[in-house]
Amino acid sequence: PYVQSAGGIYTVQMAGQSNAQIQQGIDGHTSDGAVNQISNVHIVQEVIAVPTNNSAEFSRVGYFNMTVKSGANAYHGRLAFYHRNSALRARNFFESVKPQAKVHDIIAQLSGRIIRDRTFFFVAYSTQRWPGASAYLRDVPTNQMRTGVFSELLTVNRTVRDPLNGTPFPNNVIPSSRINPVSLKMQDKYIPPPNQGVPGALARNFQYVWPYPSDLWYNNGLTFRIDHQVSQKNRLYGKFQNSLPPFGSFYVLSRELPAFGWTRARNAMHLVVEDTHIFSPTVVNTVRFGLYGSKYEDGGDVGGFQPEMADAAIKAIGLQGVNPKGLSAMGFPRMDITGYPSLYNTLGGVGANLKDWGLAESLTWSVGRHVLKFGGEYKWFTQFSSIVPQGNFGQFSFNGSLAGYSYAEFLLGLPYSSFRLDPLMNRTQTDTEFGVYVQDSFKATSRLTLDLGLRWERFGSPTYKDGLIYNWDRATGNVIIPQSATKAVSPLYPSTIKVVTGDVRQQPTLKNLVPRVGGAYRLIGDTTVLRGGYGIFTETLGLFARAQGGGPYELGETFFNQIVNGQPLFSFPNPFPAGSGSIASQSVSGYPVKTANGRIHQFNMTIEQQLRNTGFRLTYLGSRNRGTNYSIGINKPQASLIPFNQSRRPYPQFVGASEARTDGAQTYNALTFEVQRKAGQITFDNHWTWASSYANTLNMQDPYAAPGW
Repeated sequence: PYVQSAGGIYTVQMAGQSNAQIQQGIDGHTSDGAVNQISNVHIVQEVIAVPTNNSAEFSRVGYFNMTVKSGANAYHGRLAFYHRNSALRARNFFESVKPQAKVHDIIAQLSGRIIRDRTFFFVAYSTQRWPGASAYLRDVPTNQMRTGVFSELLTVNRTVRDPLNGTPFPNNVIPSSRINPVSLKMQDKYIPPPNQGVPGALARNFQYVWPYPSDLWYNNGLTFRIDHQVSQKNRLYGKFQNSLPPFGSFYVLSRELPAFGWTRARNAMHLVVEDTHIFSPTVVNTVRFGLYGSKYEDGGDVGGFQPEMADAAIKAIGLQGVNPKGLSAMGFPRMDITGYPSLYNTLGGVGANLKDWGLAESLTWSVGRHVLKFGGEYKWFTQFSSIVPQGNFGQFSFNGSLAGYSYAEFLLGLPYSSFRLDPLMNRTQTDTEFGVYVQDSFKATSRLTLDLGLRWERFGSPTYKDGLIYNWDRATGNVIIPQSATKAVSPLYPSTIKVVTGDVRQQPTLKNLVPRVGGAYRLIGDTTVLRGGYGIFTETLGLFARAQGGGPYELGETFFNQIVNGQPLFSFPNPFPAGSGSIASQSVSGYPVKTANGRIHQFNMTIEQQLRNTGFRLTYLGSRNRGTNYSIGINKPQASLIPFNQSRRPYPQFVGASEARTDGAQTYNALTFEVQRKAGQITFDNHWTWASSYANTLNMQDPYAAPGW
């Protein structure tokens, strides 16, 4: 109960709480969210989900942990194979061929002893192979259009005109001498001719079969765990899940056209080392170190397929004025041609190279009727990215406004607009989190057990290592940057926006001390139990939240074409005229420097009754989220009958402005009835839940109105 999907296979809700307030663990090492890139159900021995009444040991309101299998004295092995294919799948209505699709899953596991009663191992290998293909149907220019002959458009009353003088080309034919050599090179290499339909068909005239699946091609991973009984009082284990090269998940995918194949390699790893020491029959200490890492890299060689690098493509077609830093990465100068597939490719580099480090300590002390537990966890995070932004290689649009037809403008080498960017590259974000707790499981009487706890935590102050972050002050309308970053402000940043120096990094609050209380009371004999609990949980804003790293430091410029005295302002090969282009209207976001985390109050009451081998449970669960953070756009005038213009915005120097607020709220109520019955080795478990959830921050449009339910 209380665990449900939330809009996709990778997100869940627990007891009405969003995915952002849920923490998952693998062998105790935690990470935010409900999924990561190393989870593998085939190697999991046990999954424990705690959606309600979490003790002080746990930071988030929802938590689940997966425990990887371990070895024992006896040797055990497992080999499994799963296969699926497309033999009985119907062909898509518009496909002339049915692409082949296959799936192979292979799982191999072995566990046992290294030293009897002392050292044990578990090793597992798993792989998925998808040796299939995928079919795509596209619209491409006709064979006549490729030579500049657009007479087929006359049947639909479409005229192609000479943009230099505005008169129609005779018979809709562009003279071959006017076809731009840069455009011709792109057409010959990247735009395929039609291969289906009647001659002159303008739509659905090209189909191709990509010899790889439309998602994952293959993946593999290796897991190894060692458990060692150092002595009767000391146990040590280490686990390493590896999908680092040569392991990992690999993709060979297609963009809009077959010339634009792209690759992705996704890698991850998880390391846990834990030591448990029994100091005495009443004192046990556990210390655990964990490291989770994940990243993806686009543009490398995957299975012998190597995508084209953007810098090589730019050199081959002879395009000028782009890639100012001389970067080499997968990609292509994007060409958006109205009515046709865009010429572009995914941009290469390393993305989201996350390192999640954690060190946890817990001491359990049993004294009299109390079982005390003290502990804490310190986590630190880094995330590196070197993905090249699109504008670095240029972006160009052809919309028909100059010549009457988009592809004619493309052949003429006359973009309607051109865009370029001087990017910030190779950036690393950092963040931290620290929490400590104390809890007491107190056997008050033979019938009553109480669980009492306190937890304090401090969230970090996320930033970029290069110090290029910014904030926005609503009171003054100024953009705020660190003193050390003044020289990094782009000279293209609009002079209408005032940039000042000041405090930018968040100052985490030290007031996140919250209680957790629970209790269980046996009402009648041993068959009726009353349970209840109340806890406050501190809202997390998420990893690297509010570390804004673009803003005044990275701007692109856009040039708009027009014909002046019979000549275009620009054309291929250099579609950037002298001087600066137009700077896009800027948007900003602001947040209070002193961070205030919201509170999640969760409470429940349960009565349980056992009748023979059947158990019944009736539960009420509620939560009240108060003072939570959200962001809202505020750069809009109050509603009125006055016609809109830019000057009516509160901050006319921006097109958009948003601020973080802390008056968010959510209310959740649920009633659950469960029945569980055991019949030999079979357990029947049924539950029914009636729940409602309300929030005052959904679909907010009016920044002047109070949040409404």
